[in-house]
Amino acid sequence: MISKRVEVENLFLYLYSFVFFIPHFVVVGSGTLFTTFAPRAYSISLIIFVFSIPFFIYFYREKSFILSNLSKIIFLYIFIYFVSTIFSENFYNSFFGWQYRNKSFLIMTTMLFLPIIAPLILNNLSKINKIIDIGIFFSSIYSLYGILQFFKLDPFFFVSSSGERVYSFFINPNYFTPIILIFLFLSLNEIILKNKKLYLIPFILNFSAFILAQTFTTFLSLIISFPIYIFLLIKFFPQFKKKIIKYISIFLIILIIFSMFSIVLLNRYNPYLLKRYTNLTTLKTRIFLWRDIGNMVKSEFGIKEYLIGIGGENLNRKFMPYKSIELEKLEPDRLYDNAHNEYIEQFVKGGFFQFIIYLILIIYCLITLFNIIKRNEKLKEISFTIFISLLAYSINLLGTYETIQMFIFFCFLLSIVNSLIVLNYQQNNIKLVNNKLIIFIFLVLSISNFGYHSILKFSSDYGNKAYNSLGFYNYINEIDKEKSLEALNDSESKFLKAVKLNPFEKTFYPYYLAKVYYYKGIELKDSSYNVKSIEILNDIFDYSQYPNSIYNLIGDNYYI
Repeated sequence: MISKRVEVENLFLYLYSFVFFIPHFVVVGSGTLFTTFAPRAYSISLIIFVFSIPFFIYFYREKSFILSNLSKIIFLYIFIYFVSTIFSENFYNSFFGWQYRNKSFLIMTTMLFLPIIAPLILNNLSKINKIIDIGIFFSSIYSLYGILQFFKLDPFFFVSSSGERVYSFFINPNYFTPIILIFLFLSLNEIILKNKKLYLIPFILNFSAFILAQTFTTFLSLIISFPIYIFLLIKFFPQFKKKIIKYISIFLIILIIFSMFSIVLLNRYNPYLLKRYTNLTTLKTRIFLWRDIGNMVKSEFGIKEYLIGIGGENLNRKFMPYKSIELEKLEPDRLYDNAHNEYIEQFVKGGFFQFIIYLILIIYCLITLFNIIKRNEKLKEISFTIFISLLAYSINLLGTYETIQMFIFFCFLLSIVNSLIVLNYQQNNIKLVNNKLIIFIFLVLSISNFGYHSILKFSSDYGNKAYNSLGFYNYINEIDKEKSLEALNDSESKFLKAVKLNPFEKTFYPYYLAKVYYYKGIELKDSSYNVKSIEILNDIFDYSQYPNSIYNLIGDNYYI
């Protein structure tokens, strides 16, 4: 008979799983429960908040809290991240995040607590296997939906540009494929090491979506990590050698067939993308981008910047003057607010210290998993599965910016790694450190994070309505002056509410409010509105991600 305690802790396993996987099922549209920016900070904050309340109530009674070496490294990373944020050139953007880039200190720190508390929930091998199974199931849904989108079947009307590449619920294939790469290896190991043939279904779905997404960086990551995977698989599991050769041969055949099949599909559905992909402009773009960022670092960085960086969400302002002619020709319309390389991103935004701790975090996980594979027969299979998934994901970061969509899955991997470390400690009778305070800090972070992003959500709703009114003004301006002025007044009212609710947003809402005043100055022939517009623009200039737009609008106001 299952005890009540076991039933409750099993329930927490599912709640904990939902934190990672549910936020990606978001509904687009104003007034919906979840954010329109999938899955961005609000939906993740909401799910973590819902989880944190019962978690705190139940687990705070525990007499001990297991603090592994990995948890200590994570705390060190958070501390360095905090120092970088405090001395950031734009503290508000770095700490709270901004409208379209919510990778802020607040949400990142909250997510980093998930692997720290993981050993309380994933306290045995059965639960770790269960959360992996849940992850594979959800990844199948992501992939299936992405495949439907590719064939222009979008039942949830999630993206307007379906049919170009596989997006799933992640808006951008560059965010989607690194996540699927993780579950591609997880499902493949279930087939090979555990002989679960039913897992061929999620594997084929994930692999199909992976190929149809056509992201060069992730495909290159697979090519690099797959030979390592085969070598280690044969080395550590020689008893499965025949089965390994059999399944790997099937996998390679599928890879060739799917690659050729996807090229045919792309040629029919999106020949422009095929041309872009075959010419490898994504690789050229990254090479020029990294070179130009290097030039920026040489010119702009002093001792402070080399040590603690420029802070989060400030790359765009620094980088734009260094965008080369070669990069401009390849990507004339791109503003580049990220480095397309997470390791460069860590160095530029967090400096040498944050970059080193981030590397140590990943390398420590890989080395620890490798040691568990060699020494602990009971944890060998699961440790190998996570090792190869984390390795492939880490390689992918060489050509990808780690968005919040990806980071939640990085925390998923770290959660399993930390739980495996603790299980390994327990089996080897290693003394553990206890600390209840961490559970309380997690609760405070969850409440603060959800509170802030709820306000941001309301602000976003007003902002969206204001954009619509401003668009209606531009549409009807030459047709009906009375209605166009009503639309302009409505837009002003909504933008004022959006700015009031989210005073830290210094990029979009104030800029468009200034634009509304610019239009009102023209319509009413009242220069006081132009003065208001210029005052707002001057106020946000040091914080905005797009200073060139501000320059232009200031010039337009003076020209009138």
